[in-house]
Amino acid sequence: MGYFKTLNACTWRYLKIDWRYKFSIVTDAIWTMVTVVAFGTLGYAAGQGNENFVKYQGTNAFIWILVTGIFYWTFFSRPFEESVLAVPEEAARGTLGFLVTNQVSPATMLTGRMVSSVFKFTIIAAAVVYPVMYVLDLRIPPEYLLEIFLILFISMFFMLALVFIVSALTLIVKKIGVIINIFLHSSRILSGFYFPLSNGKESEFGPVAMWIENYLPIARGLVMIRDIVIPEDKGGGISHTAVWEGLEWMLIGTVIALVFAFIFIAKITDLSRKWGTLEFY
Repeated sequence: MGYFKTLNACTWRYLKIDWRYKFSIVTDAIWTMVTVVAFGTLGYAAGQGNENFVKYQGTNAFIWILVTGIFYWTFFSRPFEESVLAVPEEAARGTLGFLVTNQVSPATMLTGRMVSSVFKFTIIAAAVVYPVMYVLDLRIPPEYLLEIFLILFISMFFMLALVFIVSALTLIVKKIGVIINIFLHSSRILSGFYFPLSNGKESEFGPVAMWIENYLPIARGLVMIRDIVIPEDKGGGISHTAVWEGLEWMLIGTVIALVFAFIFIAKITDLSRKWGTLEFY
């Protein structure tokens, strides 16, 4: 119970910090809106005349794919960046050593930052992205609300595992440069954000692409969300049984990733303590 009290305190701490800087919330919302407009325009321009984009039919297929990808990644893109940057920010303020001394491990701190940031961007996704989806006839059926929640919940913890790995590097290397963007954009590509991986199933890399789409949690999650919100008569549609099967695979992959990430960040934290690099930036 002590761990969860500490985690709760960390989460509320970061929520209060976010609320103190309200203009940052506004700019995040504006940036999300700009992203929707930019990719929506791209989808409209590129999708015209395309009557069969993968399994989704119609000239709006590419727009649907991009907008649903934006909806999914709104929950994780900025939260990933904010969480990874939490360690350097705490170190720069001189509070990292204080937190660790008070039994707040870097893993607990990062989890609190991730949860608070995802909460913030859940509101932004609902206020900015979902209305656009609704206009495009991309609806979340009420009977799938629980499944959507679980997809996003499990995906959050998979991204948290990546946060642990990248943040562990900041405990020693400090200035990691573009590594954050490398991890983030690689994750987007592998999830099928820009183009569904099933596009390449007939190529020589088809088996690898389909394996990633089936077993990488963020890829499986995005595919299921697309199938849930895209109308069945346009190539979407997925049964509850198929969703729950997908959730099982997502959970297995996420647990494996989290176990590895926990071990990795724990080892790096111990090393940084021994080398005296934990609280210096």
